Amino acid sequence: MTTNWGPVVFPTALDTFAPLMIDNVDEVIANHPNSLAGAVLALENKLNIDNDPIIGTGGLQFDSTGNAANPGAAGEPTLWIDNLSPTTLWFTDDLGTDYDLLAGASFGVGENFIKGVPLAVGDLVHISVADTVVLADAVLGDLAHGMVVFDHGATVDIVYTGRELVNPLWALVPGTLYYLDTAGGFATTPPVAWTVQQEIGFARNATTLVFRPTLATT
Repeated sequence: MTTNWGPVVFPTALDTFAPLMIDNVDEVIANHPNSLAGAVLALENKLNIDNDPIIGTGGLQFDSTGNAANPGAAGEPTLWIDNLSPTTLWFTDDLGTDYDLLAGASFGVGENFIKGVPLAVGDLVHISVADTVVLADAVLGDLAHGMVVFDHGATVDIVYTGRELVNPLWALVPGTLYYLDTAGGFATTPPVAWTVQQEIGFARNATTLVFRPTLATT
């Protein structure tokens, strides 16, 4: 028995293929092994896809359901979503080492820092120790180095004006302001006999200076 749908004729009963139905239209019944559903199932089997995680070519697994730990099989590299709020994207290599792929990500704005205290978007922050920020506070003398623009949970992205300069030979004090010194140098205090006083920038960590020179005070 067949039914017409426009110019195409479809069978309305299972095709046993022995013999073929006269219209030769094969896969239309959802529960038939040669139906579209059957074809999708065959493709899933061919690609070794079984809901989550999805296993792709080369053994790389993908899992988007949200998990407390890597859901992949031991020894298999896996991309997966952590179920903590806010959710984060992780990669686990074949040795079982986990990597937070959003750690350090700035999404085009800001630089990533560790939270020294609870912070929220819009807070002015002070670099307290290397790569760590706390709330800026005029009474406590904690200078504002930047503003929080994104909260990752354990870390935040902050923005500040200036360019980061790195020198492995420096031994800077994180969060400290640096001033123009003599003979092209800079120091934590201006020279005693200064003619101009100019802030050069501040230290992010021991080897990174956020170069942000101000207008000189005369």
